[in-house]
Amino acid sequence: LSACCTALGAVKGEGVVGLARALLFAGASSVVCTLWEVGDESQMLLMQRFYALVCKGLDLSSALHHAQSSLRVLTASQLNKTLDTWVHSDVTRGKVGAPKDKSTAEVG
Repeated sequence: LSACCTALGAVKGEGVVGLARALLFAGASSVVCTLWEVGDESQMLLMQRFYALVCKGLDLSSALHHAQSSLRVLTASQLNKTLDTWVHSDVTRGKVGAPKDKSTAEVG
């Protein structure tokens, strides 16, 4: 799940009651959440980089730190190039939101 303002919730006597607390109560071992709005594109890139680093063996905290740091240094042209690989994905292969496989890209 990736969404904005997931750390927000109603303040009760026992603390903040919201989505993050519900996920932890349901058995999630950890939750990454925000207190603010996050743009769709930057959120997508952050989570893609975060999970890629977790899959490489980084602990969750380090993976989040490195993913955030990598986005802070992106130039506008690098960001557009990165997003372009996602926007032009092959919808017919069910790959919406995944990087385009350049070996099967159609020339049009």
